[in-house]
Amino acid sequence: MIENDLSDLTNRRFSVTNEPSSIRFFGPTGRAQMGQRAASGSADHYRALPTVTLHMATVDQSREDLPHTGVPCPRIFKRAWLDRAVSLPSERATHRTLLLDEAADRLQWAAGNRALLHQTLDEMIVALRDVRRLATADEWADWKAVCRSHPVTSLVHEDPFTRRAFEKPRGHAGDAELLDYIYGREEVWPAPPASPLGLQIFDYTTRSPAPEGVRARRAFVARMIDDVADERRFPDVLSIAAGHLREVLLSAAVKRRRVGRLVAMDADPLSMELVAREYGRFGVETEVASIRKLLTNQLDLGSFDLVYSTGLFDYLSMASSRRLVTIMFGMLKPSGCLVVANFLPGVRDVGYMEIFMDWNLIFRTRYEMVEMTMEIPQEAIRGIRLFAEENQNIIFLEVVKK
Repeated sequence: MIENDLSDLTNRRFSVTNEPSSIRFFGPTGRAQMGQRAASGSADHYRALPTVTLHMATVDQSREDLPHTGVPCPRIFKRAWLDRAVSLPSERATHRTLLLDEAADRLQWAAGNRALLHQTLDEMIVALRDVRRLATADEWADWKAVCRSHPVTSLVHEDPFTRRAFEKPRGHAGDAELLDYIYGREEVWPAPPASPLGLQIFDYTTRSPAPEGVRARRAFVARMIDDVADERRFPDVLSIAAGHLREVLLSAAVKRRRVGRLVAMDADPLSMELVAREYGRFGVETEVASIRKLLTNQLDLGSFDLVYSTGLFDYLSMASSRRLVTIMFGMLKPSGCLVVANFLPGVRDVGYMEIFMDWNLIFRTRYEMVEMTMEIPQEAIRGIRLFAEENQNIIFLEVVKK
């Protein structure tokens, strides 16, 4: 169950008890609701947060990820890749080469047949995810090297989405231009130039679970801005690592000039030039600055009713995340709200992303999201809430100041 209702934020309080394995939430009645981690003590077994129920597929359940295509084509990847991933070291190289050869053949055969292409990519992506789960760090690094040196990589790199992430023209995989490929599906923007096979793969990759989560994340942020504008007159809003600030396209409050200051901050001057050019008419201010300046208190942007960052924390260490969340909290006005987002573990695309896109994210559990707040004085917090977007690939941390 996913909770998206923001109406009860002001009625929630949060406290940490002296018991190391428990966190306590207080509802509107002031009655404590205790959440305990499982007896194992593992953060993955944390159960204090009723707003999200996650169902992580096991290896044996992973076939459920695959849509039924009705295509009479044998499944070559699923069981075979898993079996060979754990085969004897002397046999791994041969098995991997044969399987990658088969993957390349299937992709070329599938050109022009959308259902067959999608089935092939489905099976390959789920298999790579499961190999990643089973492999050691060294084995996974070896898999990456073997896959990237195989012709199958040149085939998937005909997809502009996969290729741009891998090449990193702006220095990192998930740049603002790449995210525009994801948002373009909803905005009906033309696809970038590519071969016929590349366009077919592009159609698949930009529909996959991780991009679906990114689109849902943008919609949530837009609604969040609108909600704050409904609750407060001309609220001030700050977006950190704003990219192209595409949530503006979905926000009625911004377009109707019902927001006070809307500041977009990003280290990429090209992104800030685009934001100023396209959204300056809505009163959007831009600030070209690195996250390091924020972390070292070299930047004073003012105080805000809402401070958010949705695509940054997937790349930050826990120490930097805790520091930045504390700084963001300090930028809030009384009763202000900060929101940060992060990918959850278990994203189906993870193997494909790491091998063929060289897109390496830091995935975080619910417990780790709460850990980000631990440098904020408890007495300053009115409430904390966690919830996931509709696809349950991305989790949000929301902290309200007293």
